[in-house]
Amino acid sequence: KYLGTNIFTSFHRQNQKSFKMSEPATPKLVNPDGTYPCKPLEKEVISLAVIQSNCCQVMGIPPSKLNKDEILTKNIDKMLSLAEDACQESTPDIMLFHEFPITGFLAGPGWDRATKLEWAIEIPGPYTSKLCALAKEKDMYVIFGSYAKDPVDWPGHVLSIQTVIGRDGVIQKQIWKPKNIMRYYPGSELT
Repeated sequence: KYLGTNIFTSFHRQNQKSFKMSEPATPKLVNPDGTYPCKPLEKEVISLAVIQSNCCQVMGIPPSKLNKDEILTKNIDKMLSLAEDACQESTPDIMLFHEFPITGFLAGPGWDRATKLEWAIEIPGPYTSKLCALAKEKDMYVIFGSYAKDPVDWPGHVLSIQTVIGRDGVIQKQIWKPKNIMRYYPGSELT
């Protein structure tokens, strides 16, 4: 046997009675009567506006024929316009946009990883700053999806990110939808 094992075994036998194993602590999630700890809600009733837009789609169009900044700016402006329209009668608590309202769905001839990375936005960044200003001005949450890139933590990856902007105009959460769709659509990838 290894010397270390003999020393441990000897030590363990000599001190068996002084060590008492306790059961691991299990967090108490639900009380016997079915209740559980709750935090007060921000409001008892919330309103939600859902916007499915026809943003400038780029799917199927070779990227060499497109002006990225023009299209992304046009799509952000469209989002802001639709948000203003949705707030005409009353401002919702949450404004929810669809998956790719800023970039459109990047697929088709010429949309390789390098090109998608060029079109993916950084969050936070210049495009999301307009949505942050909207959320703060209207005192509402804004949620949207986008192709995104993270050059620090995930360099070289095209990410699908859902972003939650708080009432204060600050990004509260980014939810990465991890998926690899290479096996579903030949020639297309999203990681």
